[in-house]
Amino acid sequence: MRLTLKLAAVWISLMMLVLSAMAWFHARRLFELQERDLVNDQQILARALAPALREMWRTSGQARALEYAELADARRQNTTIDITPLEDGLVVPPEEADELITEVVDDAVLTETIILTPDGPWRLVVRRDTRARRTDIQSLFVRDGVLFGVLVLLAGALATWLGHFVVGRRTGELHEAVLARSRGETLRVDDSGRDELSELAAAFNHMTASLASAESRIADERRRRARALNQLRHSDRLAAVGRIGSSMAHEIATPLNVISGYAQMLPDMDEESERAEVKDLIVGQAGRISDHLRALLDYSRRNKVEMTATKPGDCLNEIRLLLAPLLDDHGIKLTLGAVTDISFIGAQQLVAEVLTNLVTNAMKFMPDGGTIEVAAHYWQDVSSPPAFRAGPHVVFAVKDEGPGMDEATRRRVFEPFYTTNDKGGGTGLGLSICMDILDEHEGYLDVDSAPGEGSTFYAGFPVEARQEQTA
Repeated sequence: MRLTLKLAAVWISLMMLVLSAMAWFHARRLFELQERDLVNDQQILARALAPALREMWRTSGQARALEYAELADARRQNTTIDITPLEDGLVVPPEEADELITEVVDDAVLTETIILTPDGPWRLVVRRDTRARRTDIQSLFVRDGVLFGVLVLLAGALATWLGHFVVGRRTGELHEAVLARSRGETLRVDDSGRDELSELAAAFNHMTASLASAESRIADERRRRARALNQLRHSDRLAAVGRIGSSMAHEIATPLNVISGYAQMLPDMDEESERAEVKDLIVGQAGRISDHLRALLDYSRRNKVEMTATKPGDCLNEIRLLLAPLLDDHGIKLTLGAVTDISFIGAQQLVAEVLTNLVTNAMKFMPDGGTIEVAAHYWQDVSSPPAFRAGPHVVFAVKDEGPGMDEATRRRVFEPFYTTNDKGGGTGLGLSICMDILDEHEGYLDVDSAPGEGSTFYAGFPVEARQEQTA
């Protein structure tokens, strides 16, 4: 609508300018014609009056001629006829008599001639006042100007209405369709017609249809990618289960041997106290086996998890129990640093998966053994390295004694299928899976590393405001 009003305003302004220019030129031309007509009338009057006065002067005398001149003056409106004698002694040659001299002054047209009478030369002056004529013409132009102005305004109003109907309504539909598109909705615009706006509407409909189709393909591709990534994640988890399970075999074999030995001794024991003590030992060893197997099963499952208040210490205890046999096989000691007691919102199973991946990833680059330190800190504001997201977080730090990474490797370490293991071990998905899990928790994952100085991975999980405490 605003565009229509602007176009109408421009059109009205142009029309008024054109009409004003035409009126000015027309008035100028009309005044020139009026002046020419007045000059002609004055000359005709003077040519007719001069001979008549001269003849009447000759036949009837001076008094009768002057009376005739006064009578002619009285009969004509806006015209003054003056006849006066020339100065004494002034001689007018006959060839100059009856010669007309006409000039235009501010508000009048003057025509002058000399009449040779029996009483000497007299000056005849015919004066025509032009003010009334000019006033009439100006009034006419004012009246016509007002009429034309009203017509132009009416035409402008009609053009505005037509512009709104033809342009404003169509552009309004396009505007609403664009807003709907920005909200993710698809709104089709009427593209019937053969004008430019119809072509624009058709192009817009084609664009929205293409975008909708592209968004559908992207959504399908995201779903396929999510399914594939979930399958790869599970495959990587099962591979880790296999590696952990092989190392856990002797941890299970030892308590089984104990259980078997004490079970064989039970029939030979007479004292009830001894039998009760053996039973307690058997139950304890069975519980130890159950804990190992439960941790392994929890890690391997793909069940849908629920975000709940999670204690960092519970997550660390779970991975320590799960990874102890595997780390012992590689001569690596897992130590716990400072552990905050502040809860965060997360899924303990997924948090354990993140920590397991980080620890096993560190283990791959420590072939000669060493120490991996795991800690859990409460950071009120993530403003020191690794700076990623503001707000309170529980941050797990996994520090190894490996060879470290250069800047190029550090920038790519979280990419899917990227691996620096030159022995063909691993899929390159472990850290990428960790990144996906942190994204699900709206957390962050970062690494601080330098060649020859080892690496420290940081996994930050946000803390809800109602659970914030002072560390």
